Amino acid sequence: FNPKGCAGSTAYIHQMMHVRHASHSSLKQSCPILLRLRAHSVLTPQRTTRHVTSSAATAPGSLESRMVHNKSQAQHFSRPEVLSAHSVNISPSMQQALQVIAESVPGLSGSSRVIDVGSGTGCLVPHLRARGVQDILAVDVSSAMLQVCGCRYAQDLDNVGNSLGLRTWQGDVHDLPNYMGWAADAFFFNSVLGNVHCPRTALLRAGMQVKPGGHLVVSHPMGRAAHAAEAAMQPHDTPIRHQLPDRQGLEDMIKGLPLQIMEFRDDPQLYLAVLQVPPRYAFAGAPLHMTSKVVTGFGRGSRQLGTPTANLDPAPLQQTLAGLQQGVYYGWAQLTGSGVDGWSAQDLSVHKMVMNVGRRP
Repeated sequence: FNPKGCAGSTAYIHQMMHVRHASHSSLKQSCPILLRLRAHSVLTPQRTTRHVTSSAATAPGSLESRMVHNKSQAQHFSRPEVLSAHSVNISPSMQQALQVIAESVPGLSGSSRVIDVGSGTGCLVPHLRARGVQDILAVDVSSAMLQVCGCRYAQDLDNVGNSLGLRTWQGDVHDLPNYMGWAADAFFFNSVLGNVHCPRTALLRAGMQVKPGGHLVVSHPMGRAAHAAEAAMQPHDTPIRHQLPDRQGLEDMIKGLPLQIMEFRDDPQLYLAVLQVPPRYAFAGAPLHMTSKVVTGFGRGSRQLGTPTANLDPAPLQQTLAGLQQGVYYGWAQLTGSGVDGWSAQDLSVHKMVMNVGRRP
C-alpha cells in the first residue's frame, strides 16, 4: 500500500488482524485483529537500547557496554589455559548431569532444531545427539571454543547448507540472526546464563525466536552453589557477571515474558530450569477491530524502513490503545473513504500490514 499523500484526507482504516505480537515486556502473542489498511506504523514502541554518548560509552545497558563485556568474555575463554581446562575428559557424574539436562526437553528427535548457547567446546552436543537431534547450532562469543567444538563434532556438510549437522556461530545470542534461530525447538543455556550481559534480555531474545511450545533450558551441571563459589574465587574481572537465580528470582526475571516454568531443580550438584513458550499463547483481547484516520507523521518511518508507512490518529483509539501492551502487531488493513477516490482496485484491496503500538522519541 502506498499512502499517496493521503495524510489529512478522510480515508479511514478498518482493522481486523490476526496478530503476532512481540514487545519488550512480552515476547510474542498471537491474536486475530481485523484492520483494513496497510498501516505499517501507527505508533512505534519505546526502545530498550539507549542512545549512548562517548562520555557514557560503557554505561550499564548500553550497546557499547555489551560489546565491551562480550569482548572480555571472548578473550577470557580463548586463553590457552581456559581452553585446556574445557578440553579435558568430563567426569562420569558431570556426564550424568549433562544427560539429565539434554533429556529435560520433551519430544526432541531427529527433526528438532536446537540452539546451544555458550556451547564452549561442546560438552552438551553428544547428549543431544544421543536423543537423535542432528540440527544443532553452537553459539559462543569465543572463536577458539567454537573451533574446538567444530573439530570435535562438526560433520562434513554440503555447500548448499541443507544437510543436518552441527554448525557454529560466533557472537552474542542477543545478535543471533533470525534466520539462524527462528522456530527452533529449544535453546539451551548450559553454564552460561551467569556470563551473559543481561540474562533477561538473553531469555527475551531466545523466547522471540523459539517456536510456540518450544523450550528454554537454563542449567549448570555442578549446581548453583558451585557456580557461586567459582565466581567468588575469580578476580574482579570475572567472566561470571550474575548469580544463577533461585525459584523466586527466576520468576521475577521472566515476569512479563510469555514464559512459564515447567521444571525447576536446585539440587546441590545440578541446577536445571526448563521454561516454555506456551503452545497457543494468545492475546486475550482478540479479535481486535480498529478504525482511524490517516494523519501526518514525522516523516521518519518511510526513510528508515525503506517502505511506505502510514500513521493513524490515536485520538479515537485511546480506549483500545490503553489496554494494549506496547509492541509490534501484524495483520490486515484496508483504506476506505473519500480520500482514496480514483485509486486502483489493488490499492483499495486488503493488504498484509505491520503495526507498531507505543511511543517513539
